[in-house]
Amino acid sequence: MKEPDALQAPAQGAPDVVGDIDVPVIKKFSIYGDFWTRIQAVAVRQCPFFIEPILLAFYTVFFFILCPGTRKPVIDNLSVLFPESSRFINTLRAFRVFWSFANSITDAAHCREGANIIDWEIEGDEHFQEFISSNNGAIVLTAHMGNYDVAAPMFASKFGKKLNAVRAPERDLMRQRYMQEKFSAEASDDYEVRYNADDKFLGIDLARSLMNGEYVAIQGDRVLFDVSPLKVPVKALPGMHMNIPKGPFVLALTSKVAILPLFAVRLGRRRYRIVVLPEFRCERSSRDYEQAIEAAASQWVDSLLPVIRQYWFQWYVFELAFFKDLAVSPQ
Repeated sequence: MKEPDALQAPAQGAPDVVGDIDVPVIKKFSIYGDFWTRIQAVAVRQCPFFIEPILLAFYTVFFFILCPGTRKPVIDNLSVLFPESSRFINTLRAFRVFWSFANSITDAAHCREGANIIDWEIEGDEHFQEFISSNNGAIVLTAHMGNYDVAAPMFASKFGKKLNAVRAPERDLMRQRYMQEKFSAEASDDYEVRYNADDKFLGIDLARSLMNGEYVAIQGDRVLFDVSPLKVPVKALPGMHMNIPKGPFVLALTSKVAILPLFAVRLGRRRYRIVVLPEFRCERSSRDYEQAIEAAASQWVDSLLPVIRQYWFQWYVFELAFFKDLAVSPQ
């Protein structure tokens, strides 16, 4: 019997051709490659439900042990959030992050394959109702928590307007093509994924969407690739700062729209909670453009930190998130 396309491997050493670019086959099997994503898509269609937890446990241990470059930053981040705990305890916490992540991306794979299996509840519905009562466009600022890929398309219809979800490019070109196909199939009048590509026109398109009264959802808790960073002190962690994307605040300032902090967290097997906090704005009180951006970014970090402390096992940032401020040397 012929194997499914997702499981077939080309001849050893031969490159895959993606568009006009030759991609070495070995890259398919990296942690960021498309091989594991395609395997997962096949598994959620064919795997009996009682086998799924066993496979999830196996792959969680597999990646936790074999990916020290991903594991160590998670432990370091948790050590900042929980400085009173030992390195061993924070390592155990890091394993729980990997376990939660495995479950979340499996839920997302089920949803991409058309399964309607997710139950939701909302915390802060009064903030959400006040937010959607406006006819203006707005920015929904979120974090790499819970399951962004599941929450956005399923929750988009509640906004009453189109939600444009901005996503960072995938680290692997083949996975980028694969995910673009999946997200294109999910696109609707309520929801569309917009990749933050290198064409530099995305900001203009998003500003136009906001002017048309639509919403733009952006993740604002880590900096990837060539995204402009913004160094923001963490008030609750003296001597520490975070580097976050500057773009959402520039967009909010120039478009004069509100910012809504919103987080999707996983409560248990296929159960999620949407946490909505009060909206705020990025506005100038003087001619100082940068001061307005820094003030709004500081307000965002103040909102973000209590959420990631409460739902630390749901925070899927696999790079260093906190950095020590360098002491100013005496003159």
